[in-house]
Amino acid sequence: MRKLIGYLFAGLVLFGFAATASLAYAYPIAAAVVCPSCYGMEYAGRRIVVDAAMPAQMRAELSGDAEIAASEVGAFYGAFSRQPYLVACSTDACDHRMGGRGAKAITLSTPS
Repeated sequence: MRKLIGYLFAGLVLFGFAATASLAYAYPIAAAVVCPSCYGMEYAGRRIVVDAAMPAQMRAELSGDAEIAASEVGAFYGAFSRQPYLVACSTDACDHRMGGRGAKAITLSTPS
């Protein structure tokens, strides 16, 4: 019985590792929010993740734009039930790492 429990535990650990690796591969943007340095990214503000190569002026503009957008959306729709994360790239290499294909922007959502 102890052997069976050991095998089940090992199987669960392996399954958890495989599931995490699969999600990180399929959704690198979500993984970058959890571990920015794993993807060459860093936090540039509250809930804003940018690539390390992004210039300071571009980071400041992004933060300002995010604040303006949040206030405008909040004024129209009311209070947010969840706060979004912004993940931004300033280079083609970063966009490729995040699974992008050259689009100026993409939107991902989570179930409510």
